[in-house]
Amino acid sequence: MLSPELTAAIKPQQRIATILWLAMAVSVFLYGVVLFAMQQQGSLSEMAGNNPNLRDVYPLLYPFAGPIALVFAVASVGVGRWLLSASRIRRLLERPVSPEALATVKGRAVDGGRLTLLQALTPEDLQLCALVPHYLSAMLIRLALAEAITVVGFVLTLLGGDPSIILPFAGLSLLLMLFAFPRVGAHIERGRRELLLVPQR
Repeated sequence: MLSPELTAAIKPQQRIATILWLAMAVSVFLYGVVLFAMQQQGSLSEMAGNNPNLRDVYPLLYPFAGPIALVFAVASVGVGRWLLSASRIRRLLERPVSPEALATVKGRAVDGGRLTLLQALTPEDLQLCALVPHYLSAMLIRLALAEAITVVGFVLTLLGGDPSIILPFAGLSLLLMLFAFPRVGAHIERGRRELLLVPQR
């Protein structure tokens, strides 16, 4: 269980992670909304039907859309597992860390309020807190790869003129994003277990 001090220190980052996750998930819905709006206006079918270049590209791209989406799906899961593997977590925990380094904003100014929170942590909790930026980076990469599946469906829909084409792609994106929902606390608890295997200096 996380200490109250550690919970307070990671709370802003948990909030940021949740906002970023919601933004990425909403963007998937927005792709569909745009396409269905275009369909209602008649511009989607008109674009696909009146442009001979699009008509020629669609049958060429269609057979590859599924495999491309599958590659992105496997990458989203695989890259996430690799970035958050036990060996990488242990390597991160072996690095020296200071409150000042973790409280530095964009390599320039030190956030005084965050520095106060970090200085209240035990050395162990400070090491665990250093895992959070790495976790957020891995989460964003997973979400970006998941969203790329919807982009494939979006392009295919523009070429085919049928907004229902995007639905399986968007569904797969949202499923992958659901598995990538930010759980900063759970990641830190996992880091605590790995910390037991790290040689103490």
